[in-house]
Amino acid sequence: MITLRMTVVAGLLFLVASSCQAGGAEPAQAVAGVRTGSGAMTFETVPGWGLGEDGRSILGATHGGVVVDKSGHIYTSANIGVFVFAPDGSLARRFVGDEYAMMHDLEIRDEDGTEFIYGK
Repeated sequence: MITLRMTVVAGLLFLVASSCQAGGAEPAQAVAGVRTGSGAMTFETVPGWGLGEDGRSILGATHGGVVVDKSGHIYTSANIGVFVFAPDGSLARRFVGDEYAMMHDLEIRDEDGTEFIYGK
């Protein structure tokens, strides 16, 4: 089983995969952050960011749609819907069901001072 660890740096979402024991009985062991890139394009993961209370990924397969609103909440699309994470990585909200499933693109628009999130 693969566990995804997520971090957002400068508005960019990074996923780091790590494996856990066969059968999924135990969550993956804690890992150190991974640093990649150089200069202004140096990024570091934050282990445990975006995981459920049991230490496992709550997203499942994703489609790559990621947007960040003015308050720092991160919206990402997954097979079953759209997940909203607080800046600290905790799950703030989720939208699941057929109308939110399998979205490949997300976009935030500011319309007269109100943010709207569009997906397709």
